[in-house]
Amino acid sequence: MKKIAVSLFVVLLLVNAGLVFFQYYGFSEGGDEKALVDFSYAQEIEVTYANATLEVRHTFTDLPSGELTLVWPKAATAIACEEGACNRLAGNSATFTAGDTNQQVLTYKVPIAGGLKSQTLMQNVFVQLQAGTADTSTVHISTKNGQKGQWITGLPLSSTNTLDGLTYTVFSGKGNVYDLYWQAGDIALKTATEDYSIYSAYNVTDKFVEEVSKMEIEFNQHVAIIQAKKQNVHENSRFIFMPELNLAQVKTQIVAAQLATKYKVPADSPAWLSQLLIAEVADITLTDPRAQQIRQELTKRLTTKQNELLHEKIVALKGETVTLEQLDTMLTSIIGEKTSFFTANATSKTLYPLLFEDERGIYIDEVRIDELKAIKYNDLTYYLATPLLETLGYKGAEGENGFYVTGNGHSYRFPVSEMFYVFNERRYDVKTRPFDKIGGQYYIEEAWLVRLFKVDVRKKDRVIEITTIQGEQ
Repeated sequence: MKKIAVSLFVVLLLVNAGLVFFQYYGFSEGGDEKALVDFSYAQEIEVTYANATLEVRHTFTDLPSGELTLVWPKAATAIACEEGACNRLAGNSATFTAGDTNQQVLTYKVPIAGGLKSQTLMQNVFVQLQAGTADTSTVHISTKNGQKGQWITGLPLSSTNTLDGLTYTVFSGKGNVYDLYWQAGDIALKTATEDYSIYSAYNVTDKFVEEVSKMEIEFNQHVAIIQAKKQNVHENSRFIFMPELNLAQVKTQIVAAQLATKYKVPADSPAWLSQLLIAEVADITLTDPRAQQIRQELTKRLTTKQNELLHEKIVALKGETVTLEQLDTMLTSIIGEKTSFFTANATSKTLYPLLFEDERGIYIDEVRIDELKAIKYNDLTYYLATPLLETLGYKGAEGENGFYVTGNGHSYRFPVSEMFYVFNERRYDVKTRPFDKIGGQYYIEEAWLVRLFKVDVRKKDRVIEITTIQGEQ
């Protein structure tokens, strides 16, 4: 019995030892892999501008020992290792190979097409380490004295000095550096905090600086607010361009920039989408006309509880991609009826109202009409006019004095705004309009469809059946 107990103890001891080994091995392997997926380093970038070219000496320090992927500027040329200070650059310059040397110095050139103009934005001009974040970045830029103006990187400006015919500008701060901006003339740094710097060629009053300082401005990285013409920037940009420095515009632009760090919006999204999202997370005035219309429509058509729920769901999307389709799905779940409100407004020339789509198949005299759709608007059911009328033997068209319908020996005219219609040259007053133009298309209201065109409408779980009453057309 004693031998059995001892043997069992030895077996358990070996099993535990094996588990500890594999756990340690797995942890070690996972640790190395994580270091390469999410790592930090420091960098110093020395830039000399000459002959329409940025000549760059780029020093990376505190590098991890694993293989690192380099992301080069598309226009980079003359890529090389500095002799004696770089032994990890692969032959194709695509990676730093694995190694213990934690400092590497690269040199390269980036041509600037047309040279420095009055306002030149140079994006993605510095090599990046994929998945890496710079704990500290220092950028030195030297230019000839004859070129009067200001360099901006998005990092805090440390100093500007002139020596031996050259102007040296130094920036230093946390985070990666992707871009350079040059503006000729008297533009200068007007004020700076830990979160932002403001540059302008004009006088900035103390009152303006005081009011801006009261705003809740907090970015993931230091940014430069530049009074200059609007520029299209990438999602990692540290620049905010503003044609005018007024408090309302500053607030809107800053909130928009802050939003960009919280939400991702597809590049092909309409401009009003960003404004709507901003308005959900900050107290700003909507300036885009369509954004104003959409917000008013939602406020008018949804209950207070539904609007609150929509707000909560949008706020909860921080860090995710926000698409029009996603917002439609969200709104559908809140209301309990299908809607394409947001996607429809992306293409509609005028406001597309909040309406609800009936997804049931529609049959006319037992034939399914795929083009025909039903909607619910203002608590009434409407059918798309053109395919419906054509199937019933009529033609409908918009004319000078309303919507005209002809066929089966009859003619109708339905004014757009007046409360009457004309049937075979005879006028009939109405309290509700038979036809309405909704979202740019004409629809006929269900009760008027039955009354005017003598059909029977029956609704089932999956289909809507429209049947003509024989002898009544």
